[in-house]
Amino acid sequence: MNLYHPYSRRQRAQGLYLIIAILMGTLTIAFFRLQVVRSDTWELRAESNRIRQLPIPAPRGTIYDR
Repeated sequence: MNLYHPYSRRQRAQGLYLIIAILMGTLTIAFFRLQVVRSDTWELRAESNRIRQLPIPAPRGTIYDR
């Protein structure tokens, strides 16, 4: 006795494809917003990060020339 109909596998596969398509669409929209819509914000943050100077003290002590 066959408990699974051939259409149920096809419907599950189509449902899985639909879920994957929705996830990919969501990622595409998020990446578009990140790179196109909010590019000015990220450009300013990158520029301020590039220009900022952080002094790093040397933990080794004084170096004497012989």
